[in-house]
Amino acid sequence: MSVTLGEAIELDAFKTFKLVAGEGGLKAPLVTVGMMDYEMGDMIEKNFREGELVLTTLVNIKDDLNRLGEIVERFIKVKAAGLAIKNIYIDTIPEPIMKRCNEANFPIFMFHDIFFEVVITAVSDLVKVQLEMEDLEVQIDRMLSGEMNRFAVRRVAQQLYRYFGEYVQVAYGKGSLSEASESGYLQKHLLDKNHRCWPYRGGFLVVVSAEEPDGETLYKHMKRSLSQLKLDQGHILGFSRGGQKIDRLDTAIHEAIYAYQTAVTYQLEQLKFSEMGLDRLLLPVKDNPWTVQYYESVIEPLQSYDQKQGTDLLKTAIIYIICSGDVKLTAERLYQHANTVRYRMERVRQILSEDREGREVTCHTEWSFYEMLAVGVRLHLIYTGDL
Repeated sequence: MSVTLGEAIELDAFKTFKLVAGEGGLKAPLVTVGMMDYEMGDMIEKNFREGELVLTTLVNIKDDLNRLGEIVERFIKVKAAGLAIKNIYIDTIPEPIMKRCNEANFPIFMFHDIFFEVVITAVSDLVKVQLEMEDLEVQIDRMLSGEMNRFAVRRVAQQLYRYFGEYVQVAYGKGSLSEASESGYLQKHLLDKNHRCWPYRGGFLVVVSAEEPDGETLYKHMKRSLSQLKLDQGHILGFSRGGQKIDRLDTAIHEAIYAYQTAVTYQLEQLKFSEMGLDRLLLPVKDNPWTVQYYESVIEPLQSYDQKQGTDLLKTAIIYIICSGDVKLTAERLYQHANTVRYRMERVRQILSEDREGREVTCHTEWSFYEMLAVGVRLHLIYTGDL
């Protein structure tokens, strides 16, 4: 999870930078920033390295700017992250050099009115934070592994942030690195001493805490925190239950992630874990071999029938379950007559009442068929996200 040059140039220190060529290289990792003064020829290979953004005024060739092409070729050979030229001795880059940079995906910038030290410090801080975030992700992964007892979870939580209160609530959502920088969470933005926000696995975790197990109060704090971080708009969010003890922070994080995944599946803007219904049970065991086997036993016969007959029974079954078995509402969602839905669902019942050899399998009650189908459909939505 390294920093890229494209992410770094979103920083304020790069506000006067203008990319003139090599846009295709912006996704390459940025390791460090260096300065070129009088280095020429083989000294470039000896003094600069892969992933380094090089800042320069071109003072070393100010009397012979035609040598810029040679310098660019050497940095391409080194696999430097890019070259940024302060416009003291040169204002424009010759067309052949820009063409070469585009071919090699080697970014080249022109900039002004920014001291080198400002850029170097900003990038160093960003790389440092990124390394800290990678270490933090490892710690969170350890905590979520299920191998820690309550004492160990509490210890890791306090290592992550020593000011947490005794009770917590967690929110999880997705956001890009640039959004993260703008909202401030990459800098581990502190709203107050009991609230914290971290990047995690391509998204963000927001943790709020209190000394009392009041779930409603924690949720209000969470909403305020998300608003101040500008993460409450344009993000799908999942929320854990509020008021869980700090030694169950791992459980709260799992709940927030599960709620987020369910919100994505059902195209909701946000969802609380307590509102997930059957998915609360299914998500934690979705990779269990018995769960997968059950899913296949319900869904594969319908998929096979649809493929052979050119029908759409599985879609009908999915909408039927989403509509809680309401035939009229299912018909409205599918733009079909209610009798058509009844016929299709009866065919679904017949298909699921036979085993793979065609023998009838007894389904004892009306509820048992609906329950079997409901679990199968919920697992299908979890696995595929296909409504």
